Amino acid sequence: MSGRYAKAPLVYMTARIKTASLPNLTGDQWATVEQAMVTHGLPERVSGEVREVRFTVSADGNQDPTSTTHTVSRYGFFSADRSYSLILDQDGIEWRTSSYSRYADLCQKVQTTLGALCEAVEAYKLIPVQELTLSYVDFIAPSAGRSLSDYFEGGANILPLGMLRGVEDDLQNFSHVQINRIVAPDKRIFISLEELATIEHKPIRFLPQTMMEPDDGFTMPLNLRDEWKTIPSDHYALLTTQAALLASTQLKDLNFQGMCDPIHQLTRETFKDLINKKVCDIDWEYVDDED
Repeated sequence: MSGRYAKAPLVYMTARIKTASLPNLTGDQWATVEQAMVTHGLPERVSGEVREVRFTVSADGNQDPTSTTHTVSRYGFFSADRSYSLILDQDGIEWRTSSYSRYADLCQKVQTTLGALCEAVEAYKLIPVQELTLSYVDFIAPSAGRSLSDYFEGGANILPLGMLRGVEDDLQNFSHVQINRIVAPDKRIFISLEELATIEHKPIRFLPQTMMEPDDGFTMPLNLRDEWKTIPSDHYALLTTQAALLASTQLKDLNFQGMCDPIHQLTRETFKDLINKKVCDIDWEYVDDED
């Protein structure tokens, strides 16, 4: 039997399906997609554009890198309370949630929504799936009487500021470390740990910059606990655990949970290796439960 934390620090989770370019849809097709999303709990449709900058480096390295800027259209379908959404962009489908509870429940929602997309637009069935990525963001703040380092297996040594002395005299300090691991030819994991300073004991942000939505129309409210609004510490941490798996299938044949199981397990094991279970089990209220 596995377990979970009743007061889990998880604040945001995304599941991205990288695909070949999605086909352009007609007005009638969009209407069918909208109706399908409404029946699957995503009644609010939002559209927008983001600007992307791409850099090109010459093969011989003798020329300076060149950059091009272009706009990418995106379409979002949100639940009524905006706690979860489905985002369609040029080369992928992304499920986002700020109310994650159980992996199996999330997989079921993603699978049924993908099925609805494929039924609404026949061409979606044949779209090649290239990569699956699961990303988790945890907000780790010490309780009264604890230090931030108490929550990590490596103590202060694992924290980005742990290598420095005299930081307690700084007006403000923060730091960030990233680790990329290729654990198999088709599987990788990325870890990001930010140590951030509070302002008058209030956190300055709850998501890493790379996962903050630039378009207000696509933002989602985070499900934050009251005790996180003001914390009894000068510092807190944002831990991002992201695992990806190369894939080679068509969207209609994608078994989302079956294919994501290895990277889901990888994120779980990585998270467990990083935290101090003795402290976290108490403060986050560990309970035995089915996954």
